[in-house]
Amino acid sequence: MLTGITDIKPPLRLQFSTYFATYDEKPSGEKIYSLRGSGGMDVKYGINQAYTLDMTLIPDFGQVVIDNRILNLSPFEIKFQENRPFFTEGIDLFNKGNLFYSRRIGTEPNYRKYPTGGLNDSIISDPAQAKIVNATKISGHSESGLGIGFLNAITTPQNTTFLDTVKGTTHKEESMPFTNYTVFVAPNDKTQQQYFVCKY
Repeated sequence: MLTGITDIKPPLRLQFSTYFATYDEKPSGEKIYSLRGSGGMDVKYGINQAYTLDMTLIPDFGQVVIDNRILNLSPFEIKFQENRPFFTEGIDLFNKGNLFYSRRIGTEPNYRKYPTGGLNDSIISDPAQAKIVNATKISGHSESGLGIGFLNAITTPQNTTFLDTVKGTTHKEESMPFTNYTVFVAPNDKTQQQYFVCKY
């Protein structure tokens, strides 16, 4: 048994992770491959011994397992397992109350405006998912049993591109708006009390 140990300061917990990825894609119906690149950064910072700050800028989840296609004929939403690393870490804290479903972030929203175009328009590109540009998360538990979870994510607007087959011109129509997701949860494991706010 060791006694009398004092003034022990934990080291700084700070980690930066950057990435750059390229994709060689061939859209359906096209004969030409297109090269696409993306880059971003992840930051992890220990605020103190209890709470940790996680941030991701322009995340890329190209290596995440793809969900199986399911034909849903019921009026209820099908929930898939979360496989994206940023959302899986500490997700148990945000699941208090079963009000938060992280798979709604960065996917096709329920309020998506489906493009119609004109009589002579044909769709060139129509993104099926909203793009996450930034996500920030603070999570952890204190010695008193109080848990703090805060998550905020932003997705950019998405546009459908049309080609006028008569004039030969292209134009865009917004199909997904700018969206901000905010979640805050503060459960206390000792008193079994909890506070939860979820806003999309």
